[in-house]
Amino acid sequence: MEVHYRLFHSSQLIAAGMLAPPFTVGRQAECDQPAAVGVLELPAGSPQFAANASVQRKLVIAPLNQRGVPRLAVKIDVDSAGQLQVHNLHHDVELQLAGNRQLAPQQQVPQGQQTSIGFPGEYWLQLSLTAVEADAPTATSLGSQCIAASAQANLGPQPTERLVSIIHQQETANYQELAVRLVRLALEAFQQPPGSKQFFDAAGRAAIAMIDLDRVAVLRKAGGQWVCRALSIRPGLDPERAAQRHFSQTLLAQMERAGQTTCISPQSQAQDVGQSITECDRAVAAPIFDEHKQIVGALYGDRLLGESDNVDPIGDLEAALLEVIASGISSGLAIKQEQQLRSAMAQFFSPEVLEQLQHDPGLLEGRVAQVSVLFCDIRGFSTVTERIGPTQAVAWINDVLTVLSQCVLQHDGVLVDYIGDELMAMWGAPGSQPDHAQRACLAALDMLEQLQPLRLQWQAIVPQCFELGIGINS
Repeated sequence: MEVHYRLFHSSQLIAAGMLAPPFTVGRQAECDQPAAVGVLELPAGSPQFAANASVQRKLVIAPLNQRGVPRLAVKIDVDSAGQLQVHNLHHDVELQLAGNRQLAPQQQVPQGQQTSIGFPGEYWLQLSLTAVEADAPTATSLGSQCIAASAQANLGPQPTERLVSIIHQQETANYQELAVRLVRLALEAFQQPPGSKQFFDAAGRAAIAMIDLDRVAVLRKAGGQWVCRALSIRPGLDPERAAQRHFSQTLLAQMERAGQTTCISPQSQAQDVGQSITECDRAVAAPIFDEHKQIVGALYGDRLLGESDNVDPIGDLEAALLEVIASGISSGLAIKQEQQLRSAMAQFFSPEVLEQLQHDPGLLEGRVAQVSVLFCDIRGFSTVTERIGPTQAVAWINDVLTVLSQCVLQHDGVLVDYIGDELMAMWGAPGSQPDHAQRACLAALDMLEQLQPLRLQWQAIVPQCFELGIGINS
């Protein structure tokens, strides 16, 4: 068995390939160069895997400067039942799984045959378990061929009948199997990174297959105009001709006024635009809502006159199916917004503080509070940077501040600011922490304990012993 992975950053596919488990996933470390992103084969006894010497492969998903992603985030393995096992290796960072579930620090969970993992910084990793022939090559490079194969495989089984036909023709011998395949095709859209092109394309393909449409477009409202965000076209249709056909502004206006899924029949369209019935497309539009229940887009599907084999009007059942997919898009966009907010805030707040803010956003409002503030800076920083040069200095300071920041987050502190080689943190706000002074002191002690391991790790580049200066005030 091998794991097929696809890596997305900010909704863009940046890597894909196959990798034999077990392996770990994380940010690039200093000793990982030059592998900023991709599969890294590590020599036996690598210090990164001292706790698990059997794992010698690492999937680097983020470059060195993406400090929000842990250097060792998760371990991926396969259990005896043939299920993917995802183990959060970090002591503090909470990760996200498909379905808006959380993977707590140090938690290990089975994930079936496929899963998605969300990391800080808008990184999403999709994993699926695949049986591979013994002589099949393993893809450890990124390459356009690997990504193209991944995209082709993502299309899934192509159903031979639309779902509406299956429902109406119960006598079909294999209707149950076909229905399951079509529903899985719809669910595929919601397994993609929310709001990504792959997310919208999969939703469009599902709607075309389920409802027997020629085109499905995701439209967004921008500046009072409807803009096509993604367009899916039925196989066999001329893409250029299909793309040139307009979207019914009459239908979209009716959908907006009604605030619900709306179909346009040939009769009503002819009356509105003064055309004959035979010149009209059959179309349906389902609204896409934001978190405030405001219409921000539409899932638009149609059967094109002169192009479609199906000249039937779009019925209520078909419209309802499109509405289900549109609702999934609305949920996906809301999840993406929440993920972006959590990813941005996770760099400064611990999971416990983030949970408090999620339940009470008013905690961020200005008020008087008693707090404890910690300042920590690296002694002799200027002397060291003059000797090692800018490139290694940036890598060194990033690594040191990342470790010190984890000491803060481990004790539910807030990272207030980074000032050159100095870190500023706070306890007692935004949420109440009566023991804020003790937490600050414990974080300082942890920082001092991490000093010697950091010295040893950077001894080859920074041979002189650097020190920390820490001050705390309530």
